[in-house]
Amino acid sequence: MPRHTVPSLQAFVATCVAGMGWAMQPQTLIQAELQAGTLVELVPHTPLDVPLHWQQARAGSALLDGLTRCVTEAARGVLVG
Repeated sequence: MPRHTVPSLQAFVATCVAGMGWAMQPQTLIQAELQAGTLVELVPHTPLDVPLHWQQARAGSALLDGLTRCVTEAARGVLVG
Protein backbone atom coordinates (compact mmCIF):
# COMPACT_ATOMS: atom_id res chain seq x y z
CA MET A 1 0.00 0.00 0.00
CA PRO A 2 1.19 3.54 -0.61
CA ARG A 3 2.51 5.36 2.42
CA HIS A 4 4.29 8.51 3.49
CA THR A 5 7.12 8.88 5.96
CA VAL A 6 7.35 11.98 8.15
CA PRO A 7 10.80 12.51 9.70
CA SER A 8 9.93 14.23 12.98
CA LEU A 9 7.15 14.87 15.49
CA GLN A 10 6.94 18.54 14.50
CA ALA A 11 6.67 17.62 10.81
CA PHE A 12 3.97 15.09 11.65
CA VAL A 13 1.99 17.78 13.49
CA ALA A 14 2.46 20.09 10.48
CA THR A 15 1.02 17.46 8.14
CA CYS A 16 -2.03 17.17 10.38
CA VAL A 17 -2.44 20.95 10.48
CA ALA A 18 -2.29 20.88 6.67
CA GLY A 19 -5.18 18.40 6.67
CA MET A 20 -3.18 15.39 5.52
CA GLY A 21 -4.16 13.12 8.36
CA TRP A 22 -4.89 12.68 12.03
CA ALA A 23 -2.66 11.77 14.94
CA MET A 24 -2.37 11.14 18.63
CA GLN A 25 0.17 13.61 19.98
CA PRO A 26 1.27 14.73 23.45
CA GLN A 27 -0.87 17.67 24.51
CA THR A 28 2.22 19.71 25.36
CA LEU A 29 3.36 19.39 21.73
CA ILE A 30 0.09 20.60 20.17
CA GLN A 31 -1.30 22.98 22.80
CA ALA A 32 -0.79 26.07 20.61
CA GLU A 33 -2.54 24.43 17.65
CA LEU A 34 -5.46 23.35 19.85
CA GLN A 35 -5.84 26.88 21.22
CA ALA A 36 -5.62 28.39 17.72
CA GLY A 37 -8.15 25.91 16.38
CA THR A 38 -5.82 24.60 13.67
CA LEU A 39 -6.10 21.18 15.33
CA VAL A 40 -9.17 19.80 17.09
CA GLU A 41 -9.82 16.78 19.26
CA LEU A 42 -11.58 14.02 17.32
CA VAL A 43 -13.52 13.04 20.45
CA PRO A 44 -13.55 16.15 22.65
CA HIS A 45 -12.63 15.82 26.32
CA THR A 46 -11.61 12.16 25.95
CA PRO A 47 -7.90 11.90 26.72
CA LEU A 48 -6.05 8.66 26.22
CA ASP A 49 -3.40 8.34 28.89
CA VAL A 50 -0.67 5.77 28.33
CA PRO A 51 2.13 4.73 30.67
CA LEU A 52 5.60 5.80 29.62
CA HIS A 53 8.76 3.90 30.44
CA TRP A 54 12.40 4.95 30.57
CA GLN A 55 14.97 2.27 29.82
CA GLN A 56 18.71 2.30 30.20
CA ALA A 57 21.44 -0.27 29.90
CA ARG A 58 22.26 -2.43 32.90
CA ALA A 59 25.86 -1.25 32.70
CA GLY A 60 25.17 2.06 34.38
CA SER A 61 27.42 5.06 34.30
CA ALA A 62 27.45 8.45 35.95
CA LEU A 63 26.58 10.03 32.60
CA LEU A 64 23.52 7.80 32.07
CA ASP A 65 22.45 8.19 35.69
CA GLY A 66 22.59 11.97 35.28
CA LEU A 67 20.63 11.80 32.03
CA THR A 68 18.01 9.61 33.71
CA ARG A 69 17.61 12.15 36.52
CA CYS A 70 17.25 15.02 34.02
CA VAL A 71 14.67 13.19 31.90
CA THR A 72 12.67 12.12 34.97
CA GLU A 73 12.63 15.63 36.43
CA ALA A 74 11.65 17.20 33.09
CA ALA A 75 8.86 14.65 32.63
CA ARG A 76 7.45 15.34 36.09
CA GLY A 77 7.25 19.02 35.18
CA VAL A 78 5.25 18.63 31.97
CA LEU A 79 3.45 15.30 31.85
CA VAL A 80 -0.02 14.77 33.23
CA GLY A 81 -0.37 12.01 35.73
